Amino acid sequence: MKKLFGGINLTWTKVIVMAVVIAIYTAASLLIPITRHTSFSDLGATFEVWIFFGIFIIMNSKTAKESALKCFVFFLISQPLIFLIQDIIDGSRLFSEYYTPWFMWTILCLPMGYIGHYMKKNKWWGLLILTPILALLGYQYVYYLPQAIYAFPKHVLTVIFCIVTLIIYPIYIFKDKIRIIGLIISIIILIVATFFGLKSSDGYSTDVLISGGKYTFDNNCTITVTGNNIGELSFKYIDTIDDYSIHGDFKKTGETSFILECPEFKKTFNLVVKQNTYEINEVEYVKYMETAIFIVFCLCLILILASALSYLDLRIHLKNDKKIDREYMEKKVKLFMILTIITVVLGLITLILKIIEMFK
Repeated sequence: MKKLFGGINLTWTKVIVMAVVIAIYTAASLLIPITRHTSFSDLGATFEVWIFFGIFIIMNSKTAKESALKCFVFFLISQPLIFLIQDIIDGSRLFSEYYTPWFMWTILCLPMGYIGHYMKKNKWWGLLILTPILALLGYQYVYYLPQAIYAFPKHVLTVIFCIVTLIIYPIYIFKDKIRIIGLIISIIILIVATFFGLKSSDGYSTDVLISGGKYTFDNNCTITVTGNNIGELSFKYIDTIDDYSIHGDFKKTGETSFILECPEFKKTFNLVVKQNTYEINEVEYVKYMETAIFIVFCLCLILILASALSYLDLRIHLKNDKKIDREYMEKKVKLFMILTIITVVLGLITLILKIIEMFK
């Protein structure tokens, strides 16, 4: 670990290759659906990982001028490349729409890289330079902690990364008393950030179902959650449409179900809550009934075939062997009778299910 903070010969070639590789990874993580809105793509939106790259370059540069130039070139290559790769593959216009603020940060890398080099002097002003960076990391931690809880485990790695870097920066950049003071500052930032992060308790609030059409309801109806507890569901009156909705305040993602019971009807719904959207569907028992009928019908056919084969086998033995074992014959007859009875019972069940389906 200590080698990362001053023990690497960071040539210009390595800086350029690192910029290109990280840009390709970042663009890919933002393009691949499974990694979007997770810790693997968070560096495409926030600063915590880029802070690490900046400090890594600063600590492995020999002079303040070299530190400034290498930071500048690294971000000058990586940032536009991230947008351009996405534009080429996805046909978007991200570069023209979003690169301008990132370019401003790239320009600021010159003075920040130059000043940041003096953290290596192990003086009080070095800690003064690092403290705003620690504060920014604390802010990113506050930002992602509620999201990690709400959309677990999508941003957990980013939260862990923020905690780890807050601790290791003062430990590996400074020595002696400066290190201790820096570590105390990091711990204070972590405690305060954790308090505000947990207090903010990120969630997702929306109207999942609006009264009208197929489902007309008001606050005289009842909502009973029958699935996982991922938040609260309640009736909400909407002035603009003069009607009611079922409003959800969700504290985490997941799947649940609830029953909406009114004097006129009783319906069950499945609800899937994602990071910033949801899916709701009525549980249609008719579909389940059709599946049940099909399964029972198939079992009937199988048992009819088994009964026929059992009966045929018995007839063949009776025809070819007049002295057939009586015990064997009784077993075959019993098997045939059992299969026939089960077939009749399943046939009746199929008929009953079909009648229920007709009256649904």
